[in-house]
Amino acid sequence: MVHPQIAKKEIEQLVSDAKSSAKMLIEGSAIPECDVFKLSYFIGDTEEARGAAAVLIKLYPEDVGTKQIWKEAVDAHSLAYKARDRFISECYCKKKT
Repeated sequence: MVHPQIAKKEIEQLVSDAKSSAKMLIEGSAIPECDVFKLSYFIGDTEEARGAAAVLIKLYPEDVGTKQIWKEAVDAHSLAYKARDRFISECYCKKKT
């Protein structure tokens, strides 16, 4: 069995990586190159992090650190989906016109 503090640290790292992926998606090469694989990979990172953070917040809803992890996971998730919307408008819509 994994100690709760170890799990919390691992989820915190997962969220941090997802936030970096989401920022890279917005600023990086996936959108300019219209690379659907990169888009899918980065969105998957943020989905995984948000899911893990959701479990953590259900287990420890009053923990301040857990609340911060949850907030950062939701922020990363939001960024990724904004990037997805931009990807759709810049890649798929331009191809159709």
